[in-house]
Amino acid sequence: EQKIWEKEQKKWEKDQQKWQAEQQVWEVKSKALDAALKKELLKDGLITDPNDFSLELNDQVFKVNKKKQSEALRKKYLELYESISGQKLQGKGSFQYNYSNDEN
Repeated sequence: EQKIWEKEQKKWEKDQQKWQAEQQVWEVKSKALDAALKKELLKDGLITDPNDFSLELNDQVFKVNKKKQSEALRKKYLELYESISGQKLQGKGSFQYNYSNDEN
């Protein structure tokens, strides 16, 4: 039983290391996406405060602060999202951000 437990423990440790590595990659991509989105939104004049806005993006609509944006902007931001995240937003997939200065 001890050997079985040791084997399972090693497998668990290996799985934990893999999970931690995946989390680190996700965190890097998430921070890069966050920075790129805020930069482009400011540049395009869609937001004035990078810490107080909402965003919804999917394969049919792009909204910033609940205001629908043009198809050209939707395509631009969809491409930006997919290039940084490595994920496609298709079908019912949706990406949403809600930033707020509220301390509550």
